[in-house]
Amino acid sequence: MKLTKYEHACLVLEDNGAKVVIDPGVFTKEFGNLDAIVAVVVTHVHGDHYAPKHLDAILEANPDALIFTTRDVADEYKHDNVQVVSDGDHIAIETFTLQFVGEDHTVIHDSLPTPLNTGVLINEQFYYPGDSFTLPGKPIKILAVPANAPWATVGQSMDFISEGAPELCFPTHNGLLSETGHLVYNDSLNHICQQADIEFKALQPGESLDV
Repeated sequence: MKLTKYEHACLVLEDNGAKVVIDPGVFTKEFGNLDAIVAVVVTHVHGDHYAPKHLDAILEANPDALIFTTRDVADEYKHDNVQVVSDGDHIAIETFTLQFVGEDHTVIHDSLPTPLNTGVLINEQFYYPGDSFTLPGKPIKILAVPANAPWATVGQSMDFISEGAPELCFPTHNGLLSETGHLVYNDSLNHICQQADIEFKALQPGESLDV
């Protein structure tokens, strides 16, 4: 299975010619070719993860693609291909198995609404939490770590790595960082990985790795 990181929080997994796209939001200008997309996971309703124009383009190119998401997104993006998922749901599509994890976005502030959020564990190997620090409660081979967000500190991200104990992790949710910011945040994340003997890889947009 091939994993490719795109801008900010968008990821694409490819296996046997089929693709799953995760969180194609407004900060993501492109996420590869639109061919062979069988599923899209939208973890929550915030625009940096959910862009209707991207979903429209995916469905135009792949009319049978399914969109797995929360009730918040489904209430806004009304389409027959949308399926609401919740914590503990398991779905098989093509050669992919998707397990959905968690229910809520991490709180930003008491004065702001807290949307629903779902993480996703794919093929029992790769885990992406959306905007949360919820873990799937089972071993993780590769972990996508939110590096920078209004709802997170770098210390929380470091603790998330320690608790998840993957074999490898890479930063995502980092589209708001400057070039200097990437260096600072990646240095902190790499520090905790070295302490725990976890491989750290800072993927650039368009860069891939094998899962």
